[in-house]
Amino acid sequence: MTEARPRALRDLVVYFLRLGTTRGGVLGLGLVGLAFVIPSFVMVVAIAIVPLHFGGLWWMQGAFSGIGAAVIAIIARSALKLTRDGSWGRLR
Repeated sequence: MTEARPRALRDLVVYFLRLGTTRGGVLGLGLVGLAFVIPSFVMVVAIAIVPLHFGGLWWMQGAFSGIGAAVIAIIARSALKLTRDGSWGRLR
């Protein structure tokens, strides 16, 4: 979702951070910030725990090999888009 609509997500985060600050001051800001960070943190921890319990299984090793290949493809696609669109020069 964030790759498809990064500006919309950014605008949403800014809106809720401002709302939290307006309504609850520093405490509201902190709570809204945690509301955006905690779900991602929980997902990363859950994904990190899965290989510990199922890492020795053949299907889990195959799944992580596929995930590794998908990550490499995503990085290669992003690099290709940067060079093809001419965006690379704008990053400097």
